[in-house]
Order: sequence, then C-alpha cells, then structure tokens
Amino acid sequence: MSLFQFVAVKLCLYLLAGILLGSIVDPTIEAATMITAAAFSFLVIAFKITPGTPFGIGAALVTMAIGMLAYSISQPHNYPDYYGKDLDAKRGVFVLKISRVLRPTVFYQRYYAKVSFCLNKPTTGLVLFEIPRQDSLPVYLPDELIRVYSDINPLKPPLNPGDFNYREYLAKLGIHFRIRAGKETIIQSIPGKRTIRGAAYRVQERLLAGLRKAEISREASGVLQALLLGNRKEIDQDIKANYRDSGALHILALSGLHVGMLLLFLKVILKPLEFVKYGKHGSLLLQITTLWAFAFVSGWLPSVIRAVTMFSFLAYSFYLNRPANSYNILAISVLFILLVIDPKLLFQLGFQLSYAAVIGIFYVLPFFRDLWRPKNRLILRAYEITSVSIAAQAGILPLSLYYFKQFPGLFFITNLLLLPVLSAVLILGIIIVLCLQFVQLPDLLISILDYLVRYMNSVAER
Repeated sequence: MSLFQFVAVKLCLYLLAGILLGSIVDPTIEAATMITAAAFSFLVIAFKITPGTPFGIGAALVTMAIGMLAYSISQPHNYPDYYGKDLDAKRGVFVLKISRVLRPTVFYQRYYAKVSFCLNKPTTGLVLFEIPRQDSLPVYLPDELIRVYSDINPLKPPLNPGDFNYREYLAKLGIHFRIRAGKETIIQSIPGKRTIRGAAYRVQERLLAGLRKAEISREASGVLQALLLGNRKEIDQDIKANYRDSGALHILALSGLHVGMLLLFLKVILKPLEFVKYGKHGSLLLQITTLWAFAFVSGWLPSVIRAVTMFSFLAYSFYLNRPANSYNILAISVLFILLVIDPKLLFQLGFQLSYAAVIGIFYVLPFFRDLWRPKNRLILRAYEITSVSIAAQAGILPLSLYYFKQFPGLFFITNLLLLPVLSAVLILGIIIVLCLQFVQLPDLLISILDYLVRYMNSVAER
C-alpha cells in the first residue's frame, strides 16, 4: 500500500515542504500572505479551466504557501513589537513573565520567559532567563511577573566543536537572547494573569508533593516523577547515564511511548462499554478526555501535547475500525499540530523521533506479524514487544545516525525486559499518584511500585 494514495499524506508532505522553504527564505508575514493569495488565485483559475493536473498543482502550491505563511507567523522577529528589533541598549528594565521552568544547571536556575516590557516600551517575544543558584532565590512559577534591571545579550555558540549547539536549538524555539539577573537586579515579582500552562504546573507540583511524601526510595522517586509527571529534575545522574548507555533513555522522557501505553490500557478497560448502546461513542470520548487530562497533569509539556494530539487522532482511527485509514489520520495529526500548535515543532528532534517511530511501526510491524505467529501466549507476548521495539527503532535509525552518530546495540534486550514493566509502572503509578491526593494507600501497594522501578533501574545498569 502506497502512502501517496492518501490525500492527507500528500497535503502533509506539501505542508512540510512549505515550512522548510519558509525556514530557508524567511519571508515577512506580508510577503508570505501575498504568495498564499497568488497560489490560491492560481488554484481557482485552474479549477475553472480544468479540474485535472493543473488543479492538483494548484492545491500543492496553496498547501506549500500555507506552510510558509504558518512559519512566518510563528517567527517573533516578524512582529513590530518584538523586543529584539532595534535593540539600541544592552542594559535596562525588563518585565518578564515566566513561561516555563527548566531543569537547573550546576550554576543557574533557568526559565523561558516572555518579555512583556523592554527598555521603556511594551514588547513580545521569548528570552532565556537565568538566575545564579548561589543567590538562593525561590524558584519562580509560570505566570509570575519579574521586573529586573539587567543586561540582555545574544546567545553564544558552543565553545568546542562538536558540542551541543544550544543557541541553535533555542533559535528554533524563537529565543535569541539571554538575561541573567540576581538578588541585586531583581526589582519585583508579582503574580501575573493565569494561563493553562501555569495552572498545569501548579497541579503537577501538588501531585509531585504527594508522591514525595510516599514511602518510595530516592532512586525510584526521581524516575517515577519523570515517568508519570514529566519532572526529570530529580533523576540521579548515574541512573540517567545507565538508561542512556543501555539505549533506554527514551523511557525517562514522557512521549508517544507512554501516551500509547495509556491509550492501549484505556481501550482494554473500556472494552465492555462497546457492548451497550452508544457505548462505543462514550469509550472514544473517555479515551480522548483521559489523554488530555494526562497532558494537563504532566505540566502541559510540548512533547506530551504533541503525543496526545497524535494519539487522539489515532484513537479516532481505531474507533472507525479502518486500519488502512491510520496513515490518513497520522498525516492529519501532523497537519493539525504544525498549523494550530506551532510549525516550529517540525525542527525539534522530539517531534521528528515521535513520528519516525510511529511510521516505523506502521511499516515494519506487519512484516513481523506475517513472519511468525507463535501459539504460546508468553512467547507471543515477548515476540510482539520485540517486534514493536525493532519496528520503532527502524523508524528512528536514520535520525539516530544523523544526530548522534551512533546506534545503541543493546536496545533489543533492554526494551524486551523493560517495556512490560514500564506498562505496569505507568498504570499503577498514575492510579497511586491520583489516589494519594485523597486517601492513604496501603504500604504494600507503594512497595510494589517501588520494587518495579528499582528493577527497571537495575536492568538499565546492567
């Protein structure tokens, strides 16, 4: 079955081409709008003349132009009130609204912040905001307004060749400058207008507080916080290195793997609903609602929002009970994410890995299913886990070689041992974290969860 027989897949490829072209040409919003209008005019004229090949070319040009326009709209420097335009001074008063709390480094607590006021005028745009940890200031929360008198400087490239280019990574997020401030330069901090990301962060902190109070070992607690709520700040660095070396680091980052497991669990427990009137509709509604609730309590992380969007469309595909339609649904989810959420996501490695893994599963997994179908249920389960792992890794192999210049050879064994346990940890952990907000759970239940996580850590270590 060819991917190109699906209309949504063709439109998706044209949109990707338009976004890539926009990143190269970098047109203004006005120029991109004119190009889109011209392409649409060609489409209308082509349709009136003949609905054949000229119309198809027109549709492709319109979709590419829309991709270019979406990219232009997402670029902060295309707006007249962008703080980086005509920045004629390096030091002054800035009003920053905390957008996201980042993992701290050895020396700095870091944030993404919106610059709402810059050098005596209202502005827009994001900045990297850093505070020396030695100043012992409290961690600011999303939506807080911070008034500082400080320097603003362009981000610097890596010092050594081959190092991770953090400046280039932030540039793809629309961040080109950094502000560092301390006790002497922070003038005031006040609560700002609440946003959904700020509300999600506060809910996540409440859930984390309940998890920290449970009788869970320190090494397991950090991993649990990452697996269930996307908080990787408290993972022991040695444990993180073990997961990386064993080819299982992706397990610690909330992504499509975890959301996919949650969706499969929901499909199983909600299966009885399908046997009652309108139960199938209710099951779909509960699945999608639960997925988005998970995205919210995990802190509204971009990677989770992306994965939940994709699997919401896939849940609808399963609801239609037309497997061949999965390619269309997958392409539609890409179109939705890039047009509605943010076209800059196309350039983020997490986005690329998520969709590459799913495409690999769609393409490669049927080959393994046709190759062998063991009758023993335990052998079948192990074979299915290994097949899914191989298919996903086959999808991300080109990206892994391109970005990291390496490919973990142990991932087959590691994933075979970890994925079944990860499913149990994810489901049991979500239930425990939610229940801890209301009741005191039996020690045995928490001990089981702790044991399972420590088992995963031991597998990664070996």
